[in-house]
Amino acid sequence: MDDFFSPLVNVLKIIYDSIATYVIGTVIWIIELIRNFLLDTGIIDNVITATVIAVAIIFIIFLVLVGWFLGPLRVYGGDYDSDDN
Repeated sequence: MDDFFSPLVNVLKIIYDSIATYVIGTVIWIIELIRNFLLDTGIIDNVITATVIAVAIIFIIFLVLVGWFLGPLRVYGGDYDSDDN
């Protein structure tokens, strides 16, 4: 049975690994972009502070997007039937 599913599991591992690598690389690139912007414009002079602010900005954007998607589910429930009165 393991021999039957092992090619499928290997393909799923490769797909997951490539997606995770892309997402993590993109997040790190965005953090570096925001950090370099803060340092180049002179808003922040410390590298550690600029990195923490960049991570906080990414975290806030993530929380806003999660709230935007999950807020209606929490308030209205998962059913979007227009027939309910």
